[in-house]
Amino acid sequence: MDRKKLVFQLAVTYVGAIVGAGFASGQELMQFFAIFDYKGLIGVLLSGVLFAVMGYMISTIVIKNRIKGYQKLLSKILGKKIGFIVDLWITISIFMGLGIMLAGCAAVLQEKLFLNYYVGLILSSAIVLIAILKGEKGVLGINTFLIPLLIIVTILVSGLSIGMKHQEVFIAGSNPLIGKNWLLALALYVSYNMVTSLVILTSIDYLKLKNGIVGILLGGALLGIIGIIMVYAIQLYRPQVLMVEIPMLYLAESLSFRLSWMYTLAMLIAMLTTAVANAFGLITRIEPLFKINKNILSLLVVVLAIPISFLGFGRLIGHFYPVFGYVGVLIVIAIIIKQVKISWRVRS
Repeated sequence: MDRKKLVFQLAVTYVGAIVGAGFASGQELMQFFAIFDYKGLIGVLLSGVLFAVMGYMISTIVIKNRIKGYQKLLSKILGKKIGFIVDLWITISIFMGLGIMLAGCAAVLQEKLFLNYYVGLILSSAIVLIAILKGEKGVLGINTFLIPLLIIVTILVSGLSIGMKHQEVFIAGSNPLIGKNWLLALALYVSYNMVTSLVILTSIDYLKLKNGIVGILLGGALLGIIGIIMVYAIQLYRPQVLMVEIPMLYLAESLSFRLSWMYTLAMLIAMLTTAVANAFGLITRIEPLFKINKNILSLLVVVLAIPISFLGFGRLIGHFYPVFGYVGVLIVIAIIIKQVKISWRVRS
């Protein structure tokens, strides 16, 4: 494969691992960065740098040890016992992620189509179930087109929103589980999202990762650029934007009717695809543990995730993501220690 093409694919794949529905909706960025005045802008820019550095570190460990699968990486950097515990936590986080995405779909349908929240939730769950029953090709096929679309529409909406708002509004706020510490918010945000990217990076063939590792650095840089544009746009429209479940959809609606529908479609596709990926990944992980039909297991997973969605999209993002982030810090620290040991051995 052409190296430039490989670098591009890895960059987009890495961005796609982090730019999920929570990011695209603006809820993640609002909860973790937009509430922290100008420090939030610094924080989201630094997150791009950290995504690039941490992604590079993970890739280096994967390449050196020819690792395939996140379970092996966790055992390598944390040991078998702690690795098993973290593996269990990742499985739980994937399940929670499914519930969060279903809640997001229902929130979009409620705000845009005025559809009853619970009706939207059932409809979204049914679509996810149908998709995962079609298998791996149905799950992965749409991602090639989804991420570029999301990036383009997101930058378009953010850029136009900034252009129409000329006043600067920096009002400091806080998140109950983060407080007023923007550095803690940065650490939790990166730690949580690195778990998802870790799963992706350990799924890529180590030879491809070796030849296209520059793509990981480019992906991190792109995340920082997209993030700072979105955060600044959200900050300019406070406090109104704080009252809605989907901040970016609110900005799109303030620009034009057509653009709002474009963003609605992009958001729904993003959320449904992320929900499908979480559900399919969870089923793949737990299937060997249960001696039941895969279709029945798929139904059970989706049905059990529905009660989580009752908490609401914004509340789930604001409460569960920071909790997952605290645990994710352990993985990030372990990766850094492992990388330092590798560098020390090379120098010695």
